[in-house]
Amino acid sequence: MEKLAASTEPQGPRPVLGRESVQVPDDQDFRSFRSECEAEVGWNLTYSRAGVSVWVQAVEMDRTLHKIKCRMECCDVPAETLYDVLHDI
Repeated sequence: MEKLAASTEPQGPRPVLGRESVQVPDDQDFRSFRSECEAEVGWNLTYSRAGVSVWVQAVEMDRTLHKIKCRMECCDVPAETLYDVLHDI
């Protein structure tokens, strides 16, 4: 299997993939995801207690997908353990 070289040049919009397809995120995808996680505009805080906060994105009438984001403080938990727990299906 041939490995493609990574490109740092901005790419055009990605094609829409079918349900059976998997797309591996690249650096631009990560930057976009992080930017959305850190954004405050368009998000409504719906819960905040004991180090846990939950935001819901403003709902548009024609959308069936709702986005939420959470922030939780985890004291005395090693980063490796938290990573494993969050990725354990």
